[in-house]
Amino acid sequence: MIVQSVFGPLATIYLLGIPSLLVMAIVGSFLVLIIEVGSEAGVTGTVEITCASVATVLVVFYLCIHLYMTNYRKIEVYFSSFPWLRHNGDIPTKQNFSRSYPTRCPFTDNKPTLRCPSCGVHTCERAFNLSGKRIAVALGRTVLRWEMARDITEKYSHDPMAGRKKLDAILDYKGNYLNGGLSDCCVGCATWQRCFSLQPRLALSLAMISLFFAFSPWAFREFFVIIGSPAGAILQNIFSGLGIMYGGSAAALQLQLLFRTSVFAEKYRSKIPELTPAIPKPTRPILMHLWNTFATAPWDKVN
Repeated sequence: MIVQSVFGPLATIYLLGIPSLLVMAIVGSFLVLIIEVGSEAGVTGTVEITCASVATVLVVFYLCIHLYMTNYRKIEVYFSSFPWLRHNGDIPTKQNFSRSYPTRCPFTDNKPTLRCPSCGVHTCERAFNLSGKRIAVALGRTVLRWEMARDITEKYSHDPMAGRKKLDAILDYKGNYLNGGLSDCCVGCATWQRCFSLQPRLALSLAMISLFFAFSPWAFREFFVIIGSPAGAILQNIFSGLGIMYGGSAAALQLQLLFRTSVFAEKYRSKIPELTPAIPKPTRPILMHLWNTFATAPWDKVN
């Protein structure tokens, strides 16, 4: 949680891109309110109540989007079931009819040349996510497919040598929730892991941190009194402002996930009909521009 507290705002700016300016505008407006109204150390007045209310609304907004994606629409099943595997164009080999080889990339219709280490689909280079350099950053790095590692351990319990090779391969499949980088894989698994594993971890952490800062004037009232004025009042104001900043970051990140999954599904639905956009694609140019802007940062486009 300390890592998310320190590097969360920078990670939000990097992941959101242009929409991060909206978060800064919200935080800036309330900083002006804090400066104009002022507060007293240990006293929960207008500033503290307003900031806590706004932070709570932002966290609730984040939770509503999260519940819509996971419980109501259950969007993750469109990715975790790997529907693109059914469109690999497999043809039985002449030597062994029980085996087959892929004839087309399900994302581009080109000839496949690479194999995804996560789902096993064969794709071409255009449909292969290459962001391995970003996971070199130690902070925020995590293993992505623990459930697959568990299955390998159970399946190869009789053959430890073969199981160890497969286990090492899947444990090397990692991601970074601070910058969205992950090991090389197909664009389907890349979108799945970013939208339902990496970025949601960061958003949840930011939401929890937001509530901590927003309600700290009540929880640590005596602490601010001991510090005294004006230092205690200034620190109390900073905590209230941070509550809004982290809450806005969590809501904006979760909103981006909703747009990102929809843009990805819209892009590949013609080739993989099982993909269903969470929200319909707009037709007007201005709305279309907002659709693409909120979906991803300019330096991290939807594959």
